[in-house]
Amino acid sequence: LSERERILEEAFKELGERGTNLIKWRKNEKLSNEIIAERLHIQSGSVNNEVYDAMERLKKIVKRLKK
Repeated sequence: LSERERILEEAFKELGERGTNLIKWRKNEKLSNEIIAERLHIQSGSVNNEVYDAMERLKKIVKRLKK
């Protein structure tokens, strides 16, 4: 693995399953809020906030791991 791939792999492990799934479903699979909400049993209006929070946590983890 490249250094970038290794850092991302470690960051996603640290982020956890829920955060990883939120990012994967939104960014890679382009799922709607409604579908993500169904999968997580949450309100569809909460999805944007949860995805944003997961992305912010991921950025902080990656920044720390790069040091």
